Amino acid sequence: MEHSTSIDPCNTSDLSPYIPSEENPWNEKKVLFLFRRIGFGVDFESIKNYLTLEPGDLIDQLFDTAQNTPLPEAEAWNDFTQEDYQTNNGVTELFDQWKIKWFRGLLDGSGLNEKLMLFWHNHFVTKIENYICLPWMYEYHQIIHEHTFGNFKEFTIAMGKSPAMLLFLNGIQNTVLAPNENYARELYELFTLGRDQGYTQDDITETARALTGFQGFNGLCNPVDFIEISHDQGQKSIFGQTGNWGYDDVHEILFSQRGSLVANFICEKIYSAFVSPDIDYSITAELAQTFINADFELIPVYKKLFKSNHFFNQYVNGTMIKSPIGFMSIMLKEVNAVVKDETILQVLAIAGGVLGQDLYSPLDVAGWPGDRNWIDTEKILLRWAVTDLYLVGLFSENPEHLRELAIALTNESKDPVEITLRMIDFFTAKGFHNQVNIDEAIKIFKSEIPQNYFDDGSWNLNWDSAPTQVGLLMSYLFKTPEFQLS
Repeated sequence: MEHSTSIDPCNTSDLSPYIPSEENPWNEKKVLFLFRRIGFGVDFESIKNYLTLEPGDLIDQLFDTAQNTPLPEAEAWNDFTQEDYQTNNGVTELFDQWKIKWFRGLLDGSGLNEKLMLFWHNHFVTKIENYICLPWMYEYHQIIHEHTFGNFKEFTIAMGKSPAMLLFLNGIQNTVLAPNENYARELYELFTLGRDQGYTQDDITETARALTGFQGFNGLCNPVDFIEISHDQGQKSIFGQTGNWGYDDVHEILFSQRGSLVANFICEKIYSAFVSPDIDYSITAELAQTFINADFELIPVYKKLFKSNHFFNQYVNGTMIKSPIGFMSIMLKEVNAVVKDETILQVLAIAGGVLGQDLYSPLDVAGWPGDRNWIDTEKILLRWAVTDLYLVGLFSENPEHLRELAIALTNESKDPVEITLRMIDFFTAKGFHNQVNIDEAIKIFKSEIPQNYFDDGSWNLNWDSAPTQVGLLMSYLFKTPEFQLS
């Protein structure tokens, strides 16, 4: 597979470990960047603790913690059958409750586990509306949780046999009498090799025959069993290998005969999701070799990338648009105050779908395209509405938190310009480059306070007006293009 060199000529750093220096220090900006990319933001107080660690040690600590994060306990509905839904709240209401619980979980800890799981959910795509079964959704979620830090080959094998995937990509319709090629095609095109890379239509046809037999479907939410009589027992030729192949054989052949292509495709996808959509193929080729050497274990790839000079290069920061879930979660987490109003939390948890990222329901089998596709004229207005909803709720419940946040961030400064610049610096990846925007932010923060109170030094953050001033400034900042970037 032929690729050009890096599309971004500014980032010339390699995958050697990032070691802080005077020219490239380990500071607040680096910590904020790290947690916005591999998590969902970080609060100000935690940053102080993280700065006491070396970057590589912090990455190790985050991965150790994330790997040992238990799967959320199954709800009562995990044993439901189709009949149970008829006497309970129904799928939609129960599913919305699950999304709220999942959304709350984003705000705990580093967010690394949830961020990577969301990435893999957008790779091995299923849509709950295609199977309408919460136990199957939970099993799908469980597979992602189990394999996010594990072996990609085993991940692929497990996912293809999950009921959610079998129904979504027509695996239950794939029989010896009527082979269905849908999953076989996506296995190669979207899950392992990439479009038109290393496979032919004949490979798809023969692979579909080898995958036949998972037809034991006898009702919603019941197990989907392998039925021997539905499996094609004939000879199949896949990637030049001929035999009476079955499900496990397909994966053995795929990873042995096309392992290099698999490694490159997955590493390019990880890079485009966490570094830049403009892929540096020399970097991903090195990551792919690490992947192959590790027999498709994912952690060596993650750590090599996230510990690297390339990842921490200054030109990476502020170049990607936050996803809707990232936008909302980072806003909440970095303000470090979750409103207690359950209605507001419900709205925020469900707002992802309105903003274009409905959990467990990507746009299609290719997933959410991400980055620039997250924003259009309509969606930016909706982001602004979500911002105001959150800040109004926060101000109504605990206006003092806004004052305390400003005091902590600015060391109790009395200078409105200094406070404004500090807030801009903290909440945006690279600040404002336009003096007009900076002046507007300062003007908004000063609000209706007469200038003479700032000039003579009598105003300070303990004034009654301070929470309102901070809230107005944050409302302005969170609606700027700069805040949409991570």
